[in-house]
Amino acid sequence: DEHIANYASEVGSLAPAQVMVCVGHEPDGHMEGGAVKTEVFGTADEYKAMYKNFVDKFAEMGVTNVVWVMDYSRGIHKDGGFKSVVPLYPGDDIIGWIFFNCFGMHPASKKRFHYTNIVSMIMDKLTEASAPGHDFVSKTWGIGAHAPKAKCGDGSKMTTEDRMIHFTHIAESMKDPKFEKIK
Repeated sequence: DEHIANYASEVGSLAPAQVMVCVGHEPDGHMEGGAVKTEVFGTADEYKAMYKNFVDKFAEMGVTNVVWVMDYSRGIHKDGGFKSVVPLYPGDDIIGWIFFNCFGMHPASKKRFHYTNIVSMIMDKLTEASAPGHDFVSKTWGIGAHAPKAKCGDGSKMTTEDRMIHFTHIAESMKDPKFEKIK
């Protein structure tokens, strides 16, 4: 709790500026029983309890300039990855922003890895899963880490052409009315 209190103090010192706070980076990749094969930090219930502990500590210290963010990995575009979205969600009463990552790590020639396709799949899944208690569509959405990696997921080198195609996809996507929810 001392680390949380120090963090809350620093965030509070920035008031009146609003500070986006995400408790844990991509927890869907570190959840027991999750679809991603990374280091496991605990269960969905343990994550939500940890998140609530942060929220409660900030409130106890009178820190109100926080926008609480839920950050999911791009792996939620797959059915296996999406299964952790609702169980990890701390609740509508806490979360102000839904954030998900979408970055290029596959050659742009592979249409299923097209930026627009991945973001559309995630947006569609979040919309379909919205319900009381996890009303994802009532939240502002943001995307991060969308620069292509130097190497593709298969270990091959990401070419300059692939990167340019990827950035073109991003620019084209932002003109599509479907993406107006993303800030």
